[in-house]
Amino acid sequence: MLRVDGLLQNDRKLYKVCCTPVQMSLLPKRRSIRHSGGVDPVRAVARAALIGLLFFFSISGKSFALDDFIMGISTKHISVAYLFMGKERGFFSEEGIELKLVVMPAYLAPTALIGKQIDGMEFGSTGITLRANGGPVVKIFSQSQKPGWFLMSNPAITELSQLSGKAITVGTLGSGSHLATVEILRKAGVNPDTVVFMGGRGGSDVRIQMLASGTVQAANLVPPYNFMAEKMGLRQMLFYGDHFDLAQFGLVVHESALETRRPFLKRVLRAFLKSHRYALERKEETMRWVVDNLKIEKNDAAKTVDVLLKSAAPTGVATDGAVQNALDPAAKGVATKKANLVDYTLLREVHQELGIR
Repeated sequence: MLRVDGLLQNDRKLYKVCCTPVQMSLLPKRRSIRHSGGVDPVRAVARAALIGLLFFFSISGKSFALDDFIMGISTKHISVAYLFMGKERGFFSEEGIELKLVVMPAYLAPTALIGKQIDGMEFGSTGITLRANGGPVVKIFSQSQKPGWFLMSNPAITELSQLSGKAITVGTLGSGSHLATVEILRKAGVNPDTVVFMGGRGGSDVRIQMLASGTVQAANLVPPYNFMAEKMGLRQMLFYGDHFDLAQFGLVVHESALETRRPFLKRVLRAFLKSHRYALERKEETMRWVVDNLKIEKNDAAKTVDVLLKSAAPTGVATDGAVQNALDPAAKGVATKKANLVDYTLLREVHQELGIR
């Protein structure tokens, strides 16, 4: 059996590394502890308990002190499922990151990001356009390269041409969903000026109610709301991802962070990429997340994940076309105020470290 004073002598060398000076002062000095020719059992137990507590408190501060990363998202939806899943799986804590997802409108997040009230936002299209106009933001990770939207209509409308003179809700006016709808209608021979676009009314959860109530005759919806709409008797007109690429969701940060917080952002990107690939490669787990968090049936969850797989950028890098399509019309064809609309430099370093091509 080890003597208590011998154990303390060895452990004091370890505690010099992990304990504060105050904690070190509380450790018993090395001396022989005998009671009636042996070790005093009561004092030995007390010392062992003290050592255990000191060791726990000394390592707990180092093991569990995580750096906050506050990110703005529109709501809990399929395109941010990987963030919630990655957090649950420990990909962020492994990198020393405490991911905090904050729900906020798309029009408010850029202001919060530029003011450094948040560390990042999911609104990739908005970030790209802001950067083109000289805004101090940059997209460093792309979750998607195709839009996962569906254009749904009331049952009486069977062709796009019938939308002339009708009301359509598309989310925020000037957003990617609005601009894409305008372009699709134009190609179908519909003059967009004859359509009443309604925006700023909320997410798909609100837009589906507007369509069902007859407030509008068509609506831009994301999964699983398009599947819910079909069950309500509403009609699917088209899947936007069949018509063009779009770097819609991902991670946009303040451009200064690439210089001042580069090592930190690299840890963030490692967690993002691991989470993203995990969600794409484990369809059953992603389906369970959809069922549990979006409260939809398993069949709809499977179809929702299929849309995710079709629209995702597998390595976090979107195509050049997807990036260009994220620009609003006013920015297209005009010299941008930034040399690059996105910056995947740090992400490519992570690719190399993780062996991803």
